[in-house]
Amino acid sequence: IIIFVAPPCASLQIRGGKATSGYKDDLDKAARSLDWSAQRNDRYNKKIGAIMAHCHGGGRVVVSVRSQKTNRFTQLGTVSHIDTFSGARFLIENGDHILQERGTRTYHKQITA
Repeated sequence: IIIFVAPPCASLQIRGGKATSGYKDDLDKAARSLDWSAQRNDRYNKKIGAIMAHCHGGGRVVVSVRSQKTNRFTQLGTVSHIDTFSGARFLIENGDHILQERGTRTYHKQITA
């Protein structure tokens, strides 16, 4: 299994004029660790669950990144273990204040008026 991560200099991914991403993977070279977020459509943790099962079963999981200058892939390393798993969850909880953009299905949790 190959996990592709975005380079730190990557711009937002946009589809149809709207941003589809905004989070960044965090590679700590000194600690030799990667804080990675699975695809946003993995709402039921099936993809990350398969990756974790593959890794825990002795399978090889490789992390790679694509250069924005050359468009070539570079291997960053091989995953030795996976820990501190935090599954997908609904981010709005009882008591939270949210705003809906007028005329859309877009909601904001961190903006207050």
